[in-house]
Amino acid sequence: MAKPVKRKYDSTRRRAQAAETRHQVIEASRPLFINQGYVATSMRQVSEAASVSLQTLYNLFESKFGLFSALMDVIVAGDHEPVALADRTQFRALATIDSPEEYLGALVAAAVPILMRLDVIYPTLRAAAVSDPEVGAAYRRFVLDARRAGYVEAADRLHSLEGLRHGLDPAKAADIMWTIVGPDTYHLLVGERDWAVGDFESWAVDTLGRTLLAPTPVQRSSR
Repeated sequence: MAKPVKRKYDSTRRRAQAAETRHQVIEASRPLFINQGYVATSMRQVSEAASVSLQTLYNLFESKFGLFSALMDVIVAGDHEPVALADRTQFRALATIDSPEEYLGALVAAAVPILMRLDVIYPTLRAAAVSDPEVGAAYRRFVLDARRAGYVEAADRLHSLEGLRHGLDPAKAADIMWTIVGPDTYHLLVGERDWAVGDFESWAVDTLGRTLLAPTPVQRSSR
């Protein structure tokens, strides 16, 4: 009697299926968190919206906080690819720019799309940060501290290019960038005051340029 043929375990296919289920759940959770808020959204609601079992949901994310964190990662990045912001093209390109003015413009241009995506869920995030200690700690760590660390690097870069205004401390320059190109400022002007996104970007570049950068020497024409 012939022995039964064992099927070869296809780990690649299983990983792809797990990734697809993960994407499906994250996208199903997005409108629930945005419309209902963090506290009111339950894992059971998400499992029903995503058409997966509750156990599958917990196997993938462990907790509601884990799911919300995964959603925030996707919103900030703009896709489901596991690539850090610092390794993405628009941010890696900053290292190749030697003009302080161009560097500042490119930095704001890279940050604004993130602010646009984040603004949709920002009220939910802020409310959750107040009501849930775990979300509050993550908000402090990533939205506040990690963002400022990124602007410290940007200020140091401007300083190395001799682009900062005379006497301006790089740490203070980082604080200024962190505030102006931040989700709170964006939400107030675009979300609350209905500024066009392009107007916000132009204002941010102009304001930062006037506040941070050393005046460009005036070229005198020879006669």
